[in-house]
Amino acid sequence: MMKNYQTVHNNWQSEYQKQKKKGEACSEEPQRPPFKMLFIPATTSYTRMQMQMQDNGPQGSIIFDTEAQTLSTANHLDCGNFDDMLRKAFEHENIDSSYKANGLIPIYIRHPKLALLLTGTPGQIDGLLSSYENGLPSRTLIYTFREAPHWKEMGDDCVSLEDSFKPIAHRVSELYHFCLAHPVLFHFNRLQWNRLNEIFSRMLSEVALEGNDDLQAVVKRYAFLVMRISMIQTRIRQFEATDLSPEIYCTDADFERSLQIVLCCYEHSRLLHSSMPSPSVRPLKNPDTIRNFVQELPDSFTTDEAIQIGAKYDFNHRKVTRLLKSLNGVKINKISHGSYTKMNEQ
Repeated sequence: MMKNYQTVHNNWQSEYQKQKKKGEACSEEPQRPPFKMLFIPATTSYTRMQMQMQDNGPQGSIIFDTEAQTLSTANHLDCGNFDDMLRKAFEHENIDSSYKANGLIPIYIRHPKLALLLTGTPGQIDGLLSSYENGLPSRTLIYTFREAPHWKEMGDDCVSLEDSFKPIAHRVSELYHFCLAHPVLFHFNRLQWNRLNEIFSRMLSEVALEGNDDLQAVVKRYAFLVMRISMIQTRIRQFEATDLSPEIYCTDADFERSLQIVLCCYEHSRLLHSSMPSPSVRPLKNPDTIRNFVQELPDSFTTDEAIQIGAKYDFNHRKVTRLLKSLNGVKINKISHGSYTKMNEQ
């Protein structure tokens, strides 16, 4: 199909140039047939990523690479810079483009669907998620770990990973076609909504109290990811039960599991945030210093006592004074000049 299109398109280009020189009306450019490819290589350009996402349509696309630097390098090339597309894909916002490289017909991608899965070292990730200001880190679930060194036995009796994943891949294909054939409306119950709102409202208050503007976006979008992960788990349960109901409700077990996954990744995001922004990776810092400072304050204390406690966390006099002012009415109450009491936790 693509070879036939190329022949037709070459003929059209020749005819187009002749008609243009003669001043005649030009025929319409033949439509290129979509070339669907589920996995988009991490080594790609801005325009190529757009074209592939448009061709894939409702099927969606996946970018998977074991070396995060591959995507990071492509993104920093002149033909890359696709941060905005990654951000829009997370929100399913329309992506439009009308560059000369697109041809005469602009690119319109309605409700783009893109999954991104990368692994790499902190240095590789830093090249892609170098700053929370560009909005990409808040749209990415982050998990960091340090593996204990141990030797993995080698031998020729190992099970092939491809053989292990083939039946799983077949099952996932069945799930995909089931979802296409049976669209549904997903629901949380009222207790689940209340729990979600309570937890993330408290988290947002904490980061605002700490003066951390960057993490505010993380809290808001991570709350949204709880629902997305819950939807996936509920959909899998529906598929396994061959349930064709047009509306599905999240179980408490799936809700709690999704919540714990996101809360775990949130702590890892906070840890990674402590080394940003910087052109090179800085040593990770304890993100809980302000929380620990507040917890260490006695039930009743003076400004001088708070300054002594703050010195343990390298807080100078001005920072302690500023913290006491922002904490007043939130975590502490000012009784009189230089005298405070802690508020009871709800």
